[in-house]
Amino acid sequence: MGWTHIQTQTASNSSSIDFTSPGFTTDYHEYLFLVTNYQPITDGKYLAFQVDVGTATTYGQTFSSTQLTAGHATNDAWNLLEVHTGQSLDAGYQRLSYSGESSSESEMGVSGYLRFFDPSNGVHSKMFESVFNTHYKSGATEYAIDYRVTGKIDTTTALTRVRFEPLDEGNLGVGKFAMYGLS
Repeated sequence: MGWTHIQTQTASNSSSIDFTSPGFTTDYHEYLFLVTNYQPITDGKYLAFQVDVGTATTYGQTFSSTQLTAGHATNDAWNLLEVHTGQSLDAGYQRLSYSGESSSESEMGVSGYLRFFDPSNGVHSKMFESVFNTHYKSGATEYAIDYRVTGKIDTTTALTRVRFEPLDEGNLGVGKFAMYGLS
């Protein structure tokens, strides 16, 4: 038993990355999405996701989640440790990352994973977790930020698709999005 690669998509000034075909199926009990070197087109935009059920394309499922952010500047002039109450019965996109001030810096990047537990189950709410790391540079100072989210999608209907996009408009500049399944 191990992770099976299902598909990889590459962002190139894309409005969203959609995993709809095959999307979530009963073939796997867990799904893992690896995001590598994501950069938004617009400065300060967070990476986010939303899911859907059946053949719907509304991407309006509600979330209950909590987030933890930890960060540090290489010049020791800034550090951060915050716990956020997250989204409670919110049907918006779930934030996955911290975003640097300047996405146009070639040294800025976001990488991490989003994991779903039994998303095709038609009885229970759908649990997920994510860990994303952001690195960016502002002037001579570099920043490293760890952003973690855990929560559930408040539906007992089987999930069928997932979409990644920048929170509150903009485009996905670059980045690889890979989908894996675990049976």
